[in-house]
Amino acid sequence: MKNQSNKESVRGTGNSAALCKFSSVKKGYYADPFIQYFVKKKEPVEPIMNRGFYMRVHAMDRLISQFLNANTDSSEGVQIIQLGGGKDTTFWRMRLSGENEVVNKLVWYEIDFPRTIQEKLRIISRVPKLQEPIVGWPKKALKKTSKGIELHSPDYHLICGDLRDTENLHKSLQEHGVNFEIPTLFISECVLVYVEPNLADKLLSYITETFKLPFLVMYEPTNPLDNFGKQMMTNLSKMGCPLLAIEQYNSIESQIKRFKKIGFNYVDVKNMKLLWDTLGKWEPENVDGQKERNRVIRLEWFDELEEWNMIMSHYFVLWAAKNDQISQEKFIKIFGL
Repeated sequence: MKNQSNKESVRGTGNSAALCKFSSVKKGYYADPFIQYFVKKKEPVEPIMNRGFYMRVHAMDRLISQFLNANTDSSEGVQIIQLGGGKDTTFWRMRLSGENEVVNKLVWYEIDFPRTIQEKLRIISRVPKLQEPIVGWPKKALKKTSKGIELHSPDYHLICGDLRDTENLHKSLQEHGVNFEIPTLFISECVLVYVEPNLADKLLSYITETFKLPFLVMYEPTNPLDNFGKQMMTNLSKMGCPLLAIEQYNSIESQIKRFKKIGFNYVDVKNMKLLWDTLGKWEPENVDGQKERNRVIRLEWFDELEEWNMIMSHYFVLWAAKNDQISQEKFIKIFGL
């Protein structure tokens, strides 16, 4: 019963993230015409959270775009597998942007708890705009399984699963056409930190052992040992969302050792405070970095600078690649820091 309660609490973090992303979009930090459909109660969010979620989305988008740019020459296309996608809208935002020709050959998979997948499908069923890029919707795309309804179109899949169960996860990926030989990006955005460390590591080992060209990007909290980190852990535990992996992997250095031990040849991590301090230096070539930084600062005024720096210093983005190939060399040159 406790495990079920924790599962529901972790699912709730997806709703909170969607609300914060919606608020950030509404205030003009970034564009996402789809997130509005995934938020029920459009409650106000503090400016510090709006800016924080802008940084979270901005950094993850940069990592995903770099993966695509690094693999434009893949003749068989590429795959993205989102671990615990929740109410994320990146699939639709990428389809709308059309920023890279490899997007047209991209197959996207999301794996999450059955209840989360059912909820996402209910939202899609009510919004024609979300249905547009889904080939065969609904008759040829929706499939009934023992775990619930799933979505399987040629380039977008929603799979009911438990990331702690790698055996059944492998069967599902095999059944629905995952190509284990082509470049595959795994996305973990505040997901693996909620999984018992031995089970999370088992999943990561499965990835490096099963996929020929795996890449991974991850956004997570870190540093639970100082006063701010201890309070963060206490707050989440009270909400029923204990950070199960953060004590074992409590620093950037421990994360790098973790991923290299598991089998990723290249691992890099950047603290979010560093990325905020250098915002504008790591934009794509077609973006005026300093102009972007100034734009963000002017959107909302707040004076909680000490708290802002503290929050940013307790989150990081990580990216990892296996095998020494040209695409990996391109992938690792992301933030230039």
